[in-house]
This record gives sequence, C-alpha cells and structure tokens, in this order.
Amino acid sequence: MWPSKSVEKKLPEDFDSLAKMLVRGTYKQIATAAWKNEKLRKEFIQLMEKEINRECTQLCSKKNPSILRMTSKESILTLTFEKLSGKLSKRAPLFHSLLVAACTNPRSKATEPQNEFASVAMAGAVCLRSRSKFMIAAQLLITIFLYHANWLAMLARLYPLRLVTSHTFLYKKLDEYGADHDKEVLDRVAAQGSTTGTKSLKIVFDNIDYNQKVHYMTEQHQNVDHYYVTYMSVENRVSGNHLSDELPTGGVMKMENGKCIPSSADN
Repeated sequence: MWPSKSVEKKLPEDFDSLAKMLVRGTYKQIATAAWKNEKLRKEFIQLMEKEINRECTQLCSKKNPSILRMTSKESILTLTFEKLSGKLSKRAPLFHSLLVAACTNPRSKATEPQNEFASVAMAGAVCLRSRSKFMIAAQLLITIFLYHANWLAMLARLYPLRLVTSHTFLYKKLDEYGADHDKEVLDRVAAQGSTTGTKSLKIVFDNIDYNQKVHYMTEQHQNVDHYYVTYMSVENRVSGNHLSDELPTGGVMKMENGKCIPSSADN
C-alpha cells in the first residue's frame, strides 16, 4: 500500500495561457491558445490529416460513390461545378474548408460566387483524381468540351496534370453516350412503314396473234394460226393499301349531270 499524500504537478510554462483559457476563456480562445502551442499544433495537424484522409477515402468508396465517380450520360449532363462543390461540403466538410481557404481570398470583393465554385470544385477533382483513377467525372466533362472545340493537341499536354482524361477513355465514353442517338427517328420511320404497307403488284399481258397462210393448201397443209402471250408482274406506282374500305358518303353516280358535264362556256 502506498501512503496517501497530496501530489502537486505544475504545467509547463508554454501551457500557462492554455490553462488560463480553460478556466475563464471561450471556446474560440481555448482553441487559439491550444493552436499557438507548437507541440499541440503538431498533434492537431496530424488529426486533421487523418480526418481529411478518412473523408477522401469515403468519397472514393464504391459502396457509396461520390458524384466524381459517376460517368454515365445522365450524370455528365447534370454535372456542374456548383453542384460538385456542394456535394464536397456535405460529405467532406474539412476537406472542402481546406480547399475554400486555399482557393479564395476573403478580403477580395471582386470574386464572383461562380468562380469560387469552379476553383474549389476543380481543385478537389484534381486531388481526388490523383488519389483514385475512377474519380474522373469533372475531367471527362472538360475533355468533352475540348474535344468538340478541336483542341485534341492540348489534351496530351493537360492529361499529365490530371485536368483531362486520356483519349481512349474519351472515345469509349463518346461511343457510350452516342448509342441509340437516332432511335427515335428509326422508330418513327419503322412505324410509318408499318402503317403504309407494301405496294401491290399487277400482272400485265401482251399477246401476238397472226395467221400463216400456205402457198398450196392441201389436206395436210392448212393455214396455221399462231398465238403468243407474254406476261410480267409490275409494281403499282401508287399503293391503295392505306385507303379505307368504307364507301364515301356521296359518289359521282349520285351527282347531277350538270355538275359533271362541262358547259359550253367551259369548252
């Protein structure tokens, strides 16, 4: 058994300001005093690194993929830098705060919000693309813009900077996005063809009939009649398959002769 006695421990001198703030200071003052301590600052930096690493790992996960991992046609059409910045602030607040602090100047009043969204979102996209090759949605969007602007030579220079995708991945995605782009037109053409139907055929005959007379007619040598028929099928120029089988309400036979026969003035 150790004898009971009072033990007195004294804080190091560099913890004096922190101890005073713990007793009578606000949360902000406590945090400021702790941050000014070099030993505590190193520990805080390591904790922030671990937290940022955890947030980035969560963003790159397959089970709960982030917006940067989605490269489908619908996802690319709805992708904006403002939307990307908002997703980063919700799923990775510390990582997003670091990007905002590095990309924006709080003292500048000329910066537009759209520019802030673009710079923060693009910086996060480049960092996450360097971490995982599947976080490529923002780079794919920029590559498509450059491809349609005929900047193919520029793609080779921007690809090592993780700002764009490779040309092979771009062509693969363009084929995927362009699949069935004319499906609506083909369906309409097929529907029109099914309702119109095929043109009907008719058989055309042509005959040759002539009489061959002999010079000396006998019982065995009589005049001979020759008859030849040629026939062929031709396609009607106008198909009547699309016409209705119902009779018209009024026909030509029911009209008065005066309305059909031209008058002397018409002649």
